[in-house]
Amino acid sequence: MSTPASAEPRRYRGAVIGAGGIARQAHLPAFLEAPSVRGRVAIVALVDSAPDLAPVDGIPLLSRREQLAGAPPADFIDVCTPTATHLDLTLWGLEQGYHVLCEKPVAVTRAEADRIAAAARARGRLVMPCHQYRFNPAWTKVKQWLDEGVIGAGISPSSRSTGSRPTPAARPGEGEGEGGATLRGAARARPGGAGSCSTTGPTSFINCSTSLGCPVR
Repeated sequence: MSTPASAEPRRYRGAVIGAGGIARQAHLPAFLEAPSVRGRVAIVALVDSAPDLAPVDGIPLLSRREQLAGAPPADFIDVCTPTATHLDLTLWGLEQGYHVLCEKPVAVTRAEADRIAAAARARGRLVMPCHQYRFNPAWTKVKQWLDEGVIGAGISPSSRSTGSRPTPAARPGEGEGEGGATLRGAARARPGGAGSCSTTGPTSFINCSTSLGCPVR
């Protein structure tokens, strides 16, 4: 007895905002090259107002986010800009009706997180922080061992992130437009929105809490 062919998986369309290192070295290669992703996602635009940006595999380059209205339709935006711009761009994306994938941290205070959650619920959209390490085979294996009792329960976890240089963060409006490629005034970041701690701190917390569970007071 024949069975109906399975439906083709939906292909999602997205726009990347910010054309700096994290977009070019991580997000875009994953979208364009990863076998499990490239057939499911099409990038329709790259947004960054920095001058003289090198093109990326023929993806249309826009200088302002408002130009997305004239670009091919998108289901989501991927925010790859400095930390201090994440709240504004996430709320803007939700208001436009996009789902939002955002580099970590999406918010730097509880109040900001509450604003984002409320906006996402109001628009019926998803906001996904880019905490990719929760899917890293090393961390999933640790969680498996803990769940199976192969190793004992965690008592006082420690996580270390290393890199070649600190992560700058600019105020909204400083640097080059959407802030991906070139940052002027990167050292003059707003309180709570700067530096590698605001990026690697959430990573370390998520890595540990994904495997061990949320801390208990």
